[in-house]
Amino acid sequence: MKRISLFVAPLVALALAITYSKALRAADAPAAATGSVSVTVSDKDGKPVEGATVRITQPKTAAGKTEKSEPKLADDTKPAAGKNAAIAEGKTDKDGKAKLENIAAGDYNLAANLKGVGNARQKITVKAGETLDVALKLAPRANAK
Repeated sequence: MKRISLFVAPLVALALAITYSKALRAADAPAAATGSVSVTVSDKDGKPVEGATVRITQPKTAAGKTEKSEPKLADDTKPAAGKNAAIAEGKTDKDGKAKLENIAAGDYNLAANLKGVGNARQKITVKAGETLDVALKLAPRANAK
């Protein structure tokens, strides 16, 4: 019996130590640094716009590239250089509201548009653990002739 306890006791202690260390590491892991953006879209008369597309994209630098651009690999399936991929995208509800969540903290461009109504853009800064409230008013695009 003594031999068994000499063998089992260290194994139990080792199992407890491993279990405790994994639980401790999970509790110590920092929370993701994300925030949310709550957008209200209205038309030129101030009425809510339903069905508008709301999109968050990386801001462009002076050279026309996004700030967080990565080297392009031969097998990349990312959008072409002229297209700025959306970080988050959504549609407004009947009250003209859309909420975009889990956005990494940082500076972005926010755009809203609806064909036949207009578009709007604004630079935003998302802060970790906070919800940014933004109101956008769609304006018809001027016809260039």
